[in-house]
Amino acid sequence: MDDSLGSFAPRLHGPVVRLLWLALNPQAGFSRLPHGWAQNRFALPVSIVCGAREAEIRLALENLFWGNAEDLSVWSRVSIEASESAFERAAMLADLEEIETFVAGYRNGRQESGQLALL
Repeated sequence: MDDSLGSFAPRLHGPVVRLLWLALNPQAGFSRLPHGWAQNRFALPVSIVCGAREAEIRLALENLFWGNAEDLSVWSRVSIEASESAFERAAMLADLEEIETFVAGYRNGRQESGQLALL
């Protein structure tokens, strides 16, 4: 069974973008998110400068969009724990939990339906 998120991936756009940006810009904080991002309003395409961490982030995202959120979760939790602000940690945890909940629900729904997705 193919576990990729496919057409469901856009539902994760806001939480993933905010989580990555906050993890990569810990000195900026939630209040310095680009305009509209806190409300899920994004000018497309969204670009986030990853610097030397691009390869690790790319791998975590690839795994996420193939239905395996664990790598992104582990990477994110390290960034969350490093945050000095309780507010920032709470915001990042909320986005991470939304991602994990969606992926778990998606996975369970796919297994129960016995669907096979052909890409």
